[in-house]
Amino acid sequence: MKRSIYLLALCLSILQTASAQSKQAYNSLLWEVSGKGLKAPSYLFGTYHFATKKLVDSLPAIRQKFEGSKAMAGEIVMDSTMMLKLAGSVVLTKGSLDSLFSADDYKVIHDKLIALFGDQMANGFKKLKPSAVQLMVASATAPIPPPPLNEQLDNYFQTESKKQNEPVIGLETVEEQIELLMNGEMETQKKQLLKYLREMDQNKDVSIKLYQLYLKQDLDGLATLIKDTPGYTQKEMDDLLKARNLKWLAKLPAIMSAQSTFVAVGAAHLLGEWGLIDQLRKQGYTVKAVKM
Repeated sequence: MKRSIYLLALCLSILQTASAQSKQAYNSLLWEVSGKGLKAPSYLFGTYHFATKKLVDSLPAIRQKFEGSKAMAGEIVMDSTMMLKLAGSVVLTKGSLDSLFSADDYKVIHDKLIALFGDQMANGFKKLKPSAVQLMVASATAPIPPPPLNEQLDNYFQTESKKQNEPVIGLETVEEQIELLMNGEMETQKKQLLKYLREMDQNKDVSIKLYQLYLKQDLDGLATLIKDTPGYTQKEMDDLLKARNLKWLAKLPAIMSAQSTFVAVGAAHLLGEWGLIDQLRKQGYTVKAVKM
């Protein structure tokens, strides 16, 4: 179960989407933010939550801008308390997974889980919420294996900043992210899990294409792919991306004004009308791609 909780921690932000595109091409994972009275530039970096620190080694500009910054901001602060809070959030408070579904639907779920994880682990999932199971499946069918915690990209930036005694800032709390991804209406969780498992091969293909686009730094392609992938209502998409971005945008000016900050969040949060790039520009900042 400990490994299951860790995989869920890696997956927490994987279910994100992108809104409509602006006309500008987005062809970099790294963006410089300057102007509007900032004493030094800050940086936006789009992460992929299964990528490892090897990406930093392959693109020296990332390390240069990260090491030149005086603070690091991520979606949440990744530490031992995060794991404890997450562990309590994924478990059903009453009943079990098999009691939520009809016998036929649960057989579909159970057969898929056995194929992916084996009998013992599949049976252990009976106490998990449908959303938690879906995220576990997304992890297991990702184009690359989930990396060890010390290799995982988001955690790497936070760990290195802590080593330098530099501030590590969470743009939202673990509780806020858990509420969004784990505490949705049970009927919605059930429908999404069943649909995801029935379309597992298709979803796996999308994940592979998404990762390939990410490695190419083709953020326009990424946004289009995710936007065109069915499965979410407009409200769900807005909750996953737009609403969170607006909350972060209320905090970022003060953070960047205090010190040069390296902001590492899921790449989908950078793009579109409500993405961090365009919204910071609307606030009067200069935001430009860093060539890598």
